[in-house]
Amino acid sequence: MFIDIKDKVIIITGSSGGIGKELAIKFAELGAKVVINGRKEEKIQEVYNIIKSRGCEPPLAIQANLRKYENVENLINKTYEQYGKIDVLINNAGGSFSAPAEEISANGWNAVIETNLSSVFYCSKAAFNIMRNQQHGGKIINISSVAAFLPDVHYSPYSAAKGGLNLLTETLAVEWAKYNILVNGIAPGFIDTKASINQGSGDTNEIALRRRGKPEDLFGAALLLVSDLSNYITGETIRVDGGLRGALRNV
Repeated sequence: MFIDIKDKVIIITGSSGGIGKELAIKFAELGAKVVINGRKEEKIQEVYNIIKSRGCEPPLAIQANLRKYENVENLINKTYEQYGKIDVLINNAGGSFSAPAEEISANGWNAVIETNLSSVFYCSKAAFNIMRNQQHGGKIINISSVAAFLPDVHYSPYSAAKGGLNLLTETLAVEWAKYNILVNGIAPGFIDTKASINQGSGDTNEIALRRRGKPEDLFGAALLLVSDLSNYITGETIRVDGGLRGALRNV
């Protein structure tokens, strides 16, 4: 079965590297109109050049720190001005740092919550204002983490943010269903990227498939949720973790 996503307008936040970069490239190769985003202009340009070099339609590239709502509105509005619609928003931007809970400052806590949870709400709300007026509605995909399900030692604000994100996904799915806006999530396990957060103990024995994931391992779940094959799926968070079980780290 051929999955057609040609000409779908897909915004991918945090797509200057890692999972977001991989998704942006692969969706562009399938004919989607991709909007890429990141905080560093040079990193966004690298992804832009890769997509263009592969003969795909050049993406719309927008540099923005999504912890500020005015930047989020600019991202959404520029996308709508360019394409006249928004089919899919993938909330992928995130980040954290490692520290024992008792050593984390209020500023450190707030920074992680804003990056991984507040920015998702900002982007989703701004996209909602467009999608609610579209006959076909729209789709929102939140990139969560297995840290939302398992204790992630020394990453307490990150785990809290991702746990909150999963419930936000379910809540928005219920509230916005009447607008035909479907809201789902993907929870990656240990994924090898330059900015990997969930690295665990280093022992792949805690993973049923006995290997760490790669950014491309997320694409199947993402393609399902982007495509029309998922038009009766909402409020779900799909774990893509190779069968990971148990705590992410030993105390």
